Amino acid sequence: MKIIFCICLIAISCVMYSSCTSSNENTGKPNAAFSNTRWVLRALNDKKIYTPEGGKEIFITFTSDKNAVKGFGGCNNFFGTFVREKSNLTIGPVARTEMYCEGTMANEDAFMKALEVTVKYKIKGDELFLYQGDKLLAKLEAVYL
Repeated sequence: MKIIFCICLIAISCVMYSSCTSSNENTGKPNAAFSNTRWVLRALNDKKIYTPEGGKEIFITFTSDKNAVKGFGGCNNFFGTFVREKSNLTIGPVARTEMYCEGTMANEDAFMKALEVTVKYKIKGDELFLYQGDKLLAKLEAVYL
């Protein structure tokens, strides 16, 4: 009788543990589409990115039919091309308008540099992660208009 009780207790514990871990790991939300999604920058080089009040969010959009990329870096619009194969991603060359904005150029320049050195990506739910090797460069969030 004690053996049956122990087996039942172990089985119940396993079921409870697996249901807890799977609900935390998988929200049941499908991954956002890579292309034709507005990806808003939320973190860059381990630093959170905040949009100034009244400012415009830094974002990037990939268009699959022309392998084109476009976006806004905080001061300037940018555009270019990309190549994607499985989880590999190469962005560039990227060109941008040539305005100067006090206080936003450091983030814009760092974002452009991150795009230039990106070699792979991962999408998890509504988040896009850009990497240089194993180093996380940028975290972006899908925003649906």
